[in-house]
Amino acid sequence: VLQAAEELGYRPNLVARNLAERRTRTLGVLVSDLHNPFFAVILDAMQSAARERGLRILMGSGRRDSGEEAEVLESFLQQDVEGVVLLSPVVSRDDLARAAESVPTVVTGTTDIRVPHCDVIISDDQVAGELVVGHLLELGHTRIAYIDAQSGPGAGERRAGYLGAMERHGLEPAIAAGEFTEDGGYRGGRELLAQPALPT
Repeated sequence: VLQAAEELGYRPNLVARNLAERRTRTLGVLVSDLHNPFFAVILDAMQSAARERGLRILMGSGRRDSGEEAEVLESFLQQDVEGVVLLSPVVSRDDLARAAESVPTVVTGTTDIRVPHCDVIISDDQVAGELVVGHLLELGHTRIAYIDAQSGPGAGERRAGYLGAMERHGLEPAIAAGEFTEDGGYRGGRELLAQPALPT
């Protein structure tokens, strides 16, 4: 049978199988920004974990627009995904709540959106900011600047960690405006270079 299927170029009909099993074995993953390499690392790990469990990933991006993210979420639900993962979303609370009522839903990368039946996975960004300053001090650096993502997910907590650590060590902070993009980092770096030199 397998040989005949191969010779005929037969491929299983996933839609028919899904209907018979009442399962799609698919997870919807919403990525807020495809240009951020941070998400590529997460997606790679998710792909491996999903494959080990016999699942596939269906990916979409809302390009950090709440309306587009809502459309992607709705598309996932219409395709009967078995779960949804949102990476640093900006989708509205109502749209997220509707998804969480339908399928298991996980949000990571932001604490701004909390709704019932939705799990949230976050890191302690304030501690992270403090640890970065501590690490640079251990390497002998004392002129430590910070490019601030301003309103981005976790940005306020990271800024607080940076400022707190700098104050504890008696160091003058230097902050430039930026955002969670390469272009934002570039602009922030240029702004820092244009500032007067920090005291040594």
